[in-house]
Amino acid sequence: MSRNAVVSGWCPVHDRVYEHARDGLCPECGTELVRIDEAGRHRDDVEVMAVHAPPATSPALRFGVAAAVVGAFVLGLAFPRGGGSTAERKGRSPAPVSQDVRVGSVARAAGGSMRLDRVIRDGDRFSATFVGSGGFPPASLVKGVSVEIVARTGSGSDVYGVSDVDVAPSGDGFVIHGRLEPGTGRITEMRLSSVQMAVTAQPVWRVDLDPIWPVRGAEPAVMHIGESRPVGPGTVRLVSILSWDDRLEMAFELRGLRSTDMGTFTINELEIESNAGSGAGRSVLPAVSQEQVSPGQIVARFEGVPSGIGTVTIRASRLSAFLAGPWSWKIG
Repeated sequence: MSRNAVVSGWCPVHDRVYEHARDGLCPECGTELVRIDEAGRHRDDVEVMAVHAPPATSPALRFGVAAAVVGAFVLGLAFPRGGGSTAERKGRSPAPVSQDVRVGSVARAAGGSMRLDRVIRDGDRFSATFVGSGGFPPASLVKGVSVEIVARTGSGSDVYGVSDVDVAPSGDGFVIHGRLEPGTGRITEMRLSSVQMAVTAQPVWRVDLDPIWPVRGAEPAVMHIGESRPVGPGTVRLVSILSWDDRLEMAFELRGLRSTDMGTFTINELEIESNAGSGAGRSVLPAVSQEQVSPGQIVARFEGVPSGIGTVTIRASRLSAFLAGPWSWKIG
């Protein structure tokens, strides 16, 4: 190449095409440029960087340079440079994260105190071991938890809600098992926003439904009950029963469970025992739906209730309540 030759080429250091570069060298770092015809064959993502040089005087040269630049530009449109990390551009997945941290710290909330003993992480799966203390109900009654994970990212930290969490008893505590979103970084904090507890009590009410069932006149017919039954340190109250021509709806309220004035709860099933008419005997009616009308109130709907049943026994056979959090721990 003659001295002061003007060349259009690609710089492998800056990953750019320079137009009219003198001596075939990068004007920024001095690296020898790959001529534009070779760059067009070997590169599929090039950017054009114009540098000042004396204009080419030959029409053929001007045409050749223009064609090369346009070709590089079209290649850039057809094969745009992807964003993200180098590993992502090369199609590699981030390395799986492994953690085994013994925490041993206690967190306190309205529902009592809990100690987080250990967190184990293997890729997208994790487990955590907890022990209740300081007014927390027996861990054997824990049936579910609502979990949030704070994980480190390249730009800081993100919060992830975890669904499909399994809970199992373990000695004097319980263990949760969950799965994180693929690519979640190292866990730096764990939070339990609420804990679902089984209530061992089975509150019972005996009610004569004859005044409202079957419905006579306008719908709905309403019977106000207002009777409370103990459930551990709290009470569950049968507020009222409403009847339509095809269903019964019963309103319940839970109060004073542990240190919360009102707790969220579910009633999965009611038993109706009849001792009158053709409906005599015992039948179990599962709730076809439950509507949360306040933090501590639900309305359970029951269908298929026989007519002429008279006095019935209503039994909440499976009751659960939610202890309020949040409990939070830093993970080293």
